[in-house]
Amino acid sequence: MRDGILKHSKGRSDPILVDAELRAETLEGQVVRLADITAYLNHDLDDALRAEILSAGAIPRTFGSTWGSPFTTHPHDGRGYHPRDHGSRSCRSAHERSAAGQVEDLRVFLFDHVYDLPQVREEFKRVRKIIEDLFDALMKDDLLFQEEIGTPCDGAIKERQVFDHIAGMTDRYALDLYTRIFLPRPWMKL
Repeated sequence: MRDGILKHSKGRSDPILVDAELRAETLEGQVVRLADITAYLNHDLDDALRAEILSAGAIPRTFGSTWGSPFTTHPHDGRGYHPRDHGSRSCRSAHERSAAGQVEDLRVFLFDHVYDLPQVREEFKRVRKIIEDLFDALMKDDLLFQEEIGTPCDGAIKERQVFDHIAGMTDRYALDLYTRIFLPRPWMKL
């Protein structure tokens, strides 16, 4: 499990499953990593389409055979790109690209056409500020800490508890908490 966690992180220069030294030792660790990367790429691609950073026509057709068409029916949310048939890939011709290779191609595409765009980088700066402000507020305000996280654990490092709490937040929860802490509330009862 530790090996899978250690080798789970991603980045632009970190191939998904190609480099044996970066690959989890267990098949389960490799599958979890591929599934996680597939999920975040799907969400990022969907976000880029909704934000009109990308148009459906800008996405290479080569992704269509693996990822489906934009905004196809999905049991969870009714839209998005979804990998097809990853489990049966091993039974197909050796000439077909692996699912991991296709996921890697999509990851590179998103870095080139979404993640590295100046307007997206600006959003990253805003997100960083929100996370830093939440961290500082939770560290300094014991009542807020207790309301949001609970009673401090005996022997636990407070910074770690705050870090873990923020890491587990959804985007919506983080924005709602930030709004509640830092933005004025009109006509609020005092």
